[in-house]
Amino acid sequence: MDDFVLFHSDKVVLKNWRKDIKEYLEEELGLKFKEKACFMDRSAHGLSFLGRRVFRAHIRMKPENMRRLTGRLRKRLHAWQTGECDQETFMATLNSYWAYLSYFPSYRLRNRLLLEMAL
Repeated sequence: MDDFVLFHSDKVVLKNWRKDIKEYLEEELGLKFKEKACFMDRSAHGLSFLGRRVFRAHIRMKPENMRRLTGRLRKRLHAWQTGECDQETFMATLNSYWAYLSYFPSYRLRNRLLLEMAL
C-alpha cells in the first residue's frame, strides 16, 4: 500500500475516512491496514512525508535534507574548482539540485547558494 495524507479541519470526518479506507483495503483489496502507521495531528504541526515536511497549505524541505544538499553541492563545487570533475558534471549536479529545490519555496536559498559559489 502506498502512503497518502488526508487533511480536514474536522477530526470526526477524518476518523470516518480512516474507517472507510480500512474497510476498503481489507474487504476489497485484501490488504492489511497498519494502525501504527496511521496517526492524526494538527495540520499546523505538519508531518514528515517522503523527505518533506507537509503542511496544510505548503510543503517544506526537511532541515536535515537541506544541510545534506548544501554540503554535497559545496563538495561538488570544490571538486570542480580543483579539477576533480569537469564543468559538464558540475552543471549536471547543479541542475539536478535546482530541479529538486523548485518543489519548495526556496528562492532565497538558491540565491544564497549562487552567491556563495560566485556563479
